[in-house]
Amino acid sequence: MIILTNDDGIHSPALKTTLNALSGKKILAVVPSVDVSGCSMCITIDRPINVERKTISNHEVFACDGKTADCVLLAKTITKGSVSGLISGINTGPNLGIDVLYSGTIAGARKGTLLGIPSVAISVEKNYKKKEKMHFESAGLILNLIKDLIVTNPPPKRHFINVNVPNQPIKKIRGAVITSLGRRGYVDRMKKIDHQDGRMSFICEDEEISEDLTPQTDSWAISQKFISLTLLKDMINDSVSNWDLSPWIQAINAFLEEKNEKI
Repeated sequence: MIILTNDDGIHSPALKTTLNALSGKKILAVVPSVDVSGCSMCITIDRPINVERKTISNHEVFACDGKTADCVLLAKTITKGSVSGLISGINTGPNLGIDVLYSGTIAGARKGTLLGIPSVAISVEKNYKKKEKMHFESAGLILNLIKDLIVTNPPPKRHFINVNVPNQPIKKIRGAVITSLGRRGYVDRMKKIDHQDGRMSFICEDEEISEDLTPQTDSWAISQKFISLTLLKDMINDSVSNWDLSPWIQAINAFLEEKNEKI
C-alpha cells in the first residue's frame, strides 16, 4: 500500500497525472478538500475532520477538510494493510531552499517519516511571474520510477527525499543530481488594504525570490534543467545521514537516456 497526499487539494491540476503514475500499485489517496499550500506541519485540533469520498481517474480519493499532515495521519489510521511508502505531491511549484519550512507538500513527507513510513515529496518547477504550460507529465514519468524505488530502496529511517522536477518536456531534462538545500528564499512583504468602515486587512504581495544558484544546490539543479534529489531529516535541527542516493540517480538517468533515445 502506498499513501498519496498533497497540499494543492482535491482540485490540484496534477492529481490525475499523479494517480495515473501510481497505477499498478495499491494506493490510498487522502488529500485536502481545498488548496492548503503553505500550511507546513499545521494540524487540526479544535474540531472533527470531515471526509468525503470522490472518484478521480477511476481511483477512490478521500477529500479531508484538514491540512496535509491531517491527511497523512488519517490515511495511516484507516488503512487496513501494511504501508510500504508515501508520496506527497505532485506539487504545482517547486519546493526549494526555505520552501521546505512552509510547504505542505514537504510536511506530508515529513509526517509520513515521523510515522515510520518511507516518504517522498515531489514538485514541479513553476514560474509564478508568467503563464506557462505545466509539464506535469514529466514529473508523472519520474514518479512512475519512484513508486518502485521507494519500496526497493527506501530512504533510511527518519529521512525522506525531496524531489524537484524542472518544468520541461521529458526530452529537455538533462538528468538527475544529488543536491543540498540552497538558501533560496523570499523578500516577504504585506500590503495594507483599507476599508471604508475603518477595518484594516493585509495580504501577502507577490513574493520577490532571492535565488541561491550555488553549484550542487537544489535551486542550481533546477536552473540547469536537472532533477534535484535532496535527502532531508524528519527533525529540522538534526544532521542528515550520508546515505547513498546514487541508485535513485542511476535509475532516473538510465530512464531519461532510454526515453531520449526513443524520441
